[in-house]
Amino acid sequence: MKLLNGKTEERDLRGFCRIMIILRVICVGTVLSVVVFLTGAGFDIRDALPIAGLLIVLFPLSAIWWLIYKSGYGLEKLVYSQLIADLVVVSGIVYFTGGVHSHLTFLYLISILLAGILLYLRAALFAATLSTALFAAVSLMKEAHFERTIGATSNERAIVYLFLNVILQAGFFYLIAVMSGYVSGRIKVFGARLKTTASELEKARLDTRQIIESMSSGLITVDSHGVVTEFNRSASRILRIDSAHARGDNINSVLGSVCPDLCGGLIRALERGQLEERGEIYAETTDGPIPLGVSISLMRGRAGNPTGAVSVFQDLTEVKSLARRIRLADRLAALGELSAAIAHEIRTPLASICGSVEMLRESLKVGTEEGKLVELVVKESERLRKIIDHFLEFAKARPSDFAPASLNSILAEVVCLVKNRQDLDKQVRIEFLPEAEVEACVDEETIKQVFYNLALNSLEAIERSGELKISLTRIERDPSDQVAQVVFQDNGSGIGPADLGRVFEPFFTSKKSGTGLGLAIVSKIIEEHDGEVHIESKKGEGTVVTVSLPLNRPDHERPHLGAGSSREVLETVTT
Repeated sequence: MKLLNGKTEERDLRGFCRIMIILRVICVGTVLSVVVFLTGAGFDIRDALPIAGLLIVLFPLSAIWWLIYKSGYGLEKLVYSQLIADLVVVSGIVYFTGGVHSHLTFLYLISILLAGILLYLRAALFAATLSTALFAAVSLMKEAHFERTIGATSNERAIVYLFLNVILQAGFFYLIAVMSGYVSGRIKVFGARLKTTASELEKARLDTRQIIESMSSGLITVDSHGVVTEFNRSASRILRIDSAHARGDNINSVLGSVCPDLCGGLIRALERGQLEERGEIYAETTDGPIPLGVSISLMRGRAGNPTGAVSVFQDLTEVKSLARRIRLADRLAALGELSAAIAHEIRTPLASICGSVEMLRESLKVGTEEGKLVELVVKESERLRKIIDHFLEFAKARPSDFAPASLNSILAEVVCLVKNRQDLDKQVRIEFLPEAEVEACVDEETIKQVFYNLALNSLEAIERSGELKISLTRIERDPSDQVAQVVFQDNGSGIGPADLGRVFEPFFTSKKSGTGLGLAIVSKIIEEHDGEVHIESKKGEGTVVTVSLPLNRPDHERPHLGAGSSREVLETVTT
């Protein structure tokens, strides 16, 4: 017979065994204490002494059972041995209390019930059969003892009464055995189903929790009273709020100061059923304002009544940044086409003007007022011609030439070039601080252009004296994601908040001279290198420009939109 169907049933059976041993010792000890008390009080309890003797035998047996229980060996045999011992003791009690006339035959029923509960139907039937046999035996023994004691002979009526009583008791025994076995079996089935259902519910809960916590979007749910019931990891990351403190708190306390628009939307959904399927709001976090794309929905019960509200939102910072980059790329493309068209239209008449002015200059005397005006026209015409040539270079696409190159050497060359500028009449200290040798797969010519433009911007932001620090660092985010980080830090005039968001737009410049293309070209080149450029600045405190370039990239070429590589081109398009 297989008693145990898994670790759970074995654990339950061990628990029942422990309880049976402990309760048996307590009950036997209580009965014996009563006997001792009655003896001390002067009562005649000679008839109870045999019963007390039977109960005393249970003490050493209980000690043996406890040792077997603690060892964990023979659990099934342990239960059966206790059952048999209990039935034998009960039979002794019945014998000494009148046999078939005893009022304690109900003790058999207790053992049968315990067998049915612990070991189900088969064990209950075994207990009922053993109880019937023992009861019949003690009844016959008691009847025989009575005949020997008083010398009387049992009549036919007494014998019939004896057998009817035994049969009736046996019927009760088997009825209780079947009922207890059936009920315990059904309880076992329903318990197994309940455990299976509970396990499935727990698995569903964990799966739901895992899905919620794995969402890249923030998710907040509130009940009908406005208490936060769910606040996932992404919501905590986006809003900079600890989810452990948010759950169980009122929505006003959680979002009232950080994102009042989202808080108000959830409250309106709860109070008036006013939903916001899609919308854009801002959250004031510790790191500054963050744009959020928000949708709010109602949660409803089976009857259709609202039980709460749920909000799903995303951080739109990257989306807006990408949109700005796309607009910038579109503007650069349009700028290239426009530059090419305008430049070609202007070059021909400009060449005629320059030729005519040259001829006119030869016929005028040097030093006269007319001669000075002609010299001015020639100089400005030449400058206009160079600008047009640079626009043509900017508009002309050429394939990028990616190859491993030393960023240390490129930056050292740029620093040398900047230090030797003829028009640099400021007291500026330039420091180049590389941490180690860094090699990256780049288009060396265009990357040099990027570094040169950024260095010139920093120098031009310094009015009379200051310093420019250029640092180079290798950063390993993980083995497959390594970048080179180049930082240009100056203590110049800085950039105001209104201008900081527009510095990468073509033709935008805050200088008196310049084309406004320098940082637009920088952004385009860095984008083609799959890198990032980020500017932090405060008015009057200086500017920090950070360029991040991947050290490795797939071997492929893409069209490149850039200016020429000569020193004149670099200087002309510098913002």
